[in-house]
Amino acid sequence: MSPEIIYLIGPPACGKSTFCDNYISGKDYVVISTDNIIEENAKKWNMTYFQAIMSMKEENTHDRLILPLMQAVVDHKNIIVDRTNMSYDSRLFTLRYINSTYKRKAIIFNVSADVLKYRLQRREYLTGKYIPEAVINQMNQKFQFPYGREFHEIKMIYS
Repeated sequence: MSPEIIYLIGPPACGKSTFCDNYISGKDYVVISTDNIIEENAKKWNMTYFQAIMSMKEENTHDRLILPLMQAVVDHKNIIVDRTNMSYDSRLFTLRYINSTYKRKAIIFNVSADVLKYRLQRREYLTGKYIPEAVINQMNQKFQFPYGREFHEIKMIYS
């Protein structure tokens, strides 16, 4: 059976990580997550979540994402890429390491602006993770719907 790679696509607080946690429960998946790296750095540097985002160097993130991804591919593991993945280029950042044995799936999270705003405020209150509205707007403007050659299967989740 071929391994699969699932790309979760959507802005922060749309439900990607919650979906991931529920989906992989009891299954053998490697999760590639920028959010986990940001949280680790925030703790290590004694910063807020947003300060850690602004302080991170791309090389640091690249190695900490790509090396586990490459190892998962070598080991033929199932993979979930839990990042915003809003543009073709951001998806290509990791897709270029995936060989043809993988079944490539995308799940797009479609959330209304009001629900997203509520979730972002609630997340900030509960976890301290703050992301400015301007950053969310920039991400939404960069959204590019996946096209046929990127993925074998595309699903939408509305919440």
